[in-house]
Amino acid sequence: MKKWNKLFALLSVALLVLFVAACGNGDDDVDPDTDDAPLGIERPTPQPLPTPDDGEEIVITYAAWNLGTEEENNIQRQMIEAFMDAHPHIIVEIHEDVVVGEGSWEERLSIAASVGNLPDVFMTNDIGIHLQGDWALDITDLANADADFNALPANMQAAMMFNGRVYMVPFAQYMFGYFVNLDLFDSLNLDAPTNGLTIEELEAALRDVTDVSAGTIGTNHTGYFASWYPGSINSDLGFFSFDGENFHLDSPEMIAAINLALELNNNGFVFDGLDDAQRENFNGGWGGEVFFNGEMGLLWDATWALGNIAEQSDFNWEFIGVPGGRPMVTIDVLTIASTTDHAEAAYLLATWMGSGTAGFTRRMEIATEMGTIVGALPISGNQAMLDQFWAMMPVAGFGIAYESMDRALLDPNKVTPGWRMARFYAPTGVHAYNYENATSGQFMHHATHGNVSFADNATRVNDAIQAMFDEVRSELLD
Repeated sequence: MKKWNKLFALLSVALLVLFVAACGNGDDDVDPDTDDAPLGIERPTPQPLPTPDDGEEIVITYAAWNLGTEEENNIQRQMIEAFMDAHPHIIVEIHEDVVVGEGSWEERLSIAASVGNLPDVFMTNDIGIHLQGDWALDITDLANADADFNALPANMQAAMMFNGRVYMVPFAQYMFGYFVNLDLFDSLNLDAPTNGLTIEELEAALRDVTDVSAGTIGTNHTGYFASWYPGSINSDLGFFSFDGENFHLDSPEMIAAINLALELNNNGFVFDGLDDAQRENFNGGWGGEVFFNGEMGLLWDATWALGNIAEQSDFNWEFIGVPGGRPMVTIDVLTIASTTDHAEAAYLLATWMGSGTAGFTRRMEIATEMGTIVGALPISGNQAMLDQFWAMMPVAGFGIAYESMDRALLDPNKVTPGWRMARFYAPTGVHAYNYENATSGQFMHHATHGNVSFADNATRVNDAIQAMFDEVRSELLD
């Protein structure tokens, strides 16, 4: 792997257009149909994960962007306390320089790495940068010995790997899709759309429920059409048309996605596409608020919004996912530092906070004690724990989608080296809006808002995205 000169070159490009949300709420992002993806490693019979000697006191550091403040004492901090209760010989300290320091997440990690002070366990925004800097520990042997990891769906295991080796631990998965206001459809004598709907049924529902003059609207925005549409009608394509190796922006499926998004957005069926005068008919200044007030048929969001929807709406609602029935999932992951002195303890903490059965079971208990909802869906093959989770879920729909998780559209944004750089930061050579040489992210934003022709430039942009993806991958494989 190339070292720091290439790493900082990547970071400097990324920081030019820092509009991607660090916690997953950004623009589009997920992975291909990887049900049968070869894992590339030998898998011995899983054994109980070894734990450090109970007589040895170990200190490990942890950094994540969702810890809140000490005063808030959110569920993440309570999970850390619960881990230390379960493992009294391991002391977990929050790495304050990374958690609350200046600059972006990657900048703070870079500074910590430059002085040999990486957290033992840290949340990952782009595994490619972490591999480029040799920050990430190869945890293949630990994962092979972990029964929970071996029980994960094959596509989730594969997502934690690069070049046949495991470098990440799943922290949380969030399902994207549409939340339906059942009462609004009922009041208009319309059949509400259901899980597994077709694209044609989605379009009809958005049109039928809309009456701007009466203060009803189809949905909040169409920004993710490019992410789910291609894979919903072509099983060979994944998130954002990516098939695991190549992008297909000039495919008929992607062009159709952009065309439909523009048609709905420009013809009054999408709240974000309304002008100021039209918005005066609604009791809300943004899409989520309009949905909470009962004036929107389908809200596009993800499971991290469950708490807000439950607290702020007073109507019957349901989750129906995306057309085609393939769940659309984004994942947060944890990396163990290559510099750690306590790999086994760090792995125990990472699995406790994320995909491990013991940790997630305790997470559900803490959420119940706090009177809140676990917005992250379990990443597990443990049926007893899954049954407990679905019993807690306050709304229908997620369980149906979860049954198809083995063919999910998995977001590559954080976990596929080169994908994030290519998707958002590749220079395209296309003039879009005020950008003479728009990045791939800038081009997609303005193409989906009608400011530049998508179809006329799709092949050129696809070539630029593919070239950057291939370049980053080849550098890592050298």
